[in-house]
Amino acid sequence: MTATSKKINYRTTLQPSMESRNMTKIIMKKVAGILLMVGIICKCLGQGVVITNEYWIEPNTNGLNQGTLANPYFGNNQATFDKIFSNLVTRGYVVVHLVAGTYQTAGLLSYVIGPYTTVSGSAMDSTIVRFALTNKSYQGVLVGGYTASHVTIENLTVDANGQSNNFADGVDLTGDFGTIRRVKVINPIGNGTAESFPLALAVC
Repeated sequence: MTATSKKINYRTTLQPSMESRNMTKIIMKKVAGILLMVGIICKCLGQGVVITNEYWIEPNTNGLNQGTLANPYFGNNQATFDKIFSNLVTRGYVVVHLVAGTYQTAGLLSYVIGPYTTVSGSAMDSTIVRFALTNKSYQGVLVGGYTASHVTIENLTVDANGQSNNFADGVDLTGDFGTIRRVKVINPIGNGTAESFPLALAVC
């Protein structure tokens, strides 16, 4: 008996079909597209907004009233502080430093804080922002605008100064990416129709 052998063309047998090759190309293109999109997103997230507008306020009248670290703006009473503070924070894209001391403010009745704003005190128990209009009903001392994103409040105490005839919140940030750190709220109060939120972070 003579043995016969069959030659197998392994190259032909193992070679993927045209349909398989096309499917592989489609998958690779989709993966490449996903990786490209991820790279773009990561790059965008890494490009933070750089804030170059930086000012200082102090609760007295020492210096030249220039808004610098050496000569801060004067914030020695409610009307003066609110005028300066409002001009700085409502437009946003600013860092406002509140030197140690107590500041009187009308809060939401005078201003709302704009986007990309940081309000920074000297320390939680050293800088106090106090609501001054005890005969008014209001909603907050430091309040961000409804669409104001990236607002940061830090290193201070908020005195809501709540009275029996009003309701008093402390810090209220309703935009995206709000940050509250090392902040203490004292004397918040609610009434029969409105509850009090000493610290509030929300997304509108």
